[in-house]
Amino acid sequence: MVLKTKQLETIYEDSSITSPEQRERAFGTSRHVRLYGQNTTDRLSDAEFMISVRTFGKELLETTVQKYWLEVGEQFLEREFEDIYHCRKELAV
Repeated sequence: MVLKTKQLETIYEDSSITSPEQRERAFGTSRHVRLYGQNTTDRLSDAEFMISVRTFGKELLETTVQKYWLEVGEQFLEREFEDIYHCRKELAV
């Protein structure tokens, strides 16, 4: 799982940020070292991943949303879903 934001054009990372407190301030959590921006697919492609991007929430039926209590927050109710990146690599033969 990665933190991606629509507000960033490019990935933000800073290797000089090392303490948990600094990471919390910079990345929103002490366990991450970067925030992904709109160029996320470029980074994944550069690492030779095959990528498919889906906005999975838009594919759910309303009955499924209600059944699994997915109505969390205004953004979900307004159907502003985040992209899901499915990445895989070819196996070397």
